[in-house]
Amino acid sequence: VVGLAFAEGKAHVSALLDDYVWVTAALLHAFQVTGETRYLATARALMETALRTLWDDAGGGFFDLRPDPTALGPLQRPSKSIEDTSIPSPNAMAAIVLDQLAALTNEPRYQQRAERLLEAFAGRTPEFGRFVAAYALAVDLHLHPPAHAVIIGPQSDARTQALWGAVLGAFRPGKLVAVYDPALAKPT
Repeated sequence: VVGLAFAEGKAHVSALLDDYVWVTAALLHAFQVTGETRYLATARALMETALRTLWDDAGGGFFDLRPDPTALGPLQRPSKSIEDTSIPSPNAMAAIVLDQLAALTNEPRYQQRAERLLEAFAGRTPEFGRFVAAYALAVDLHLHPPAHAVIIGPQSDARTQALWGAVLGAFRPGKLVAVYDPALAKPT
């Protein structure tokens, strides 16, 4: 996974936190509705790139763009925000995505990073008032993990399909769904 934003087949700028978070969220949704593990693997690789390039080891949370000590001008300096704009805050969404990755991969490091991210912004939320709704959702989902259904069975089997469809169709905010076909499992 490359950390660049492309347009017309050419790399133009380094990827922003928004890019990493929203593409990872889309990949996790794709995994849940298709059962194709390649989406989960790509989501994981993308978030690993974001952790490697945008994570703030000193203060927790993510910078919005890759820190560059030679950059000039305020638009090229990285910042960290939890404030929602017309879309949810990328740091809040990153916490949600990290918690989802933790649940879907059974990798506690993702949950630990989500917790550190949420703690990094905890004292700053009053200054933003209602513009931290996504952060509040991320905290709630972190403290009260949503339902997580794991279905194991041949994806072509009508029973697996019926169970999968029922779980996907059930209204449970934040739910996670994972379907694993034993015939498609890779040997460890």
